[in-house]
Amino acid sequence: MAGLALLVPKGNPLGIQSLADVTRNGARIALPDSGDVRTQCLAAADALLGKAAADALFAAEAPSFPGRLGIMHRDLPEMVARGYADVAFTWYHLVSYWARIFPNHFALVSVPGAEPFFTRIAFGRVSNPLRPRAVKAFDEFFFSRAKDLYPRYDFAQMNDDEYAAPLVLG
Repeated sequence: MAGLALLVPKGNPLGIQSLADVTRNGARIALPDSGDVRTQCLAAADALLGKAAADALFAAEAPSFPGRLGIMHRDLPEMVARGYADVAFTWYHLVSYWARIFPNHFALVSVPGAEPFFTRIAFGRVSNPLRPRAVKAFDEFFFSRAKDLYPRYDFAQMNDDEYAAPLVLG
């Protein structure tokens, strides 16, 4: 599975079963302040809910919390766990991971139709590495394992043309 998902507290006390339920139930939603995931969350909400409902969803955004200058996607589980937000909206693979490693705290709610909203991740190489043999060994290890492991942990399945393809920066 790829795309976006909702992170809710264990037991899902507000009964959120869909993106539309977030505003219907008066939930406070945790979103990153900026970046690719915020852009994709907004695009998914617009596409799946319509502009007016997406605007209402983003209007229910929980504010930053003490000790934070801004919110990143990595802050979202803390916001839900500490009660600063009732639900978080971010990358499916992260929500899946948090629900798996903290099953006493979180649950995942899939967002049907949000699969096309994703980002590409890239593997960057150092141009003049301190230990070239170590870099070569890591590359070999990573690329021999990642293609099989990523889908097991809810990253999108890649075809042979996508896997290890150069990322064009523009």
